[in-house]
Amino acid sequence: MQTVLDKIKHLKGAYTGKKIDTEAVILYQRKLMLNNMPPLPQDWITFLHAYNSLSHDGVNLFGLHPRDETDMDILYENILIENIPHETLLILGMDELDYLAWDEEAKAYQRIDKGSLEVLNTYKNCKIALSDFLSLE
Repeated sequence: MQTVLDKIKHLKGAYTGKKIDTEAVILYQRKLMLNNMPPLPQDWITFLHAYNSLSHDGVNLFGLHPRDETDMDILYENILIENIPHETLLILGMDELDYLAWDEEAKAYQRIDKGSLEVLNTYKNCKIALSDFLSLE
């Protein structure tokens, strides 16, 4: 995971949110639970501790109130997105065509087509999902 975080650090023109602490994550996990949404996976929390959101080249990865507003906030963005089974699927980011999601039942990250909601790719961990979604190869 550290290699991906290092590559993100060198993305030119990328906006990243302020780092978050453990207490903020715990409080946020409760907010997700109260809204009947799955908890954040541990490796996504590792990403949030380093960047807490990212916007680069048309890709937006959500965080926990990264700009002290609702823009790019995981909970807020998930409330806005309809036709998603929010009890098991948590949208963590998006680009023009696809969502990046955590599927709690499958315990996997997924690239999902925004239009058809078809799963295009499944990733076993955050490192692989971020590498693909951000084209870090």
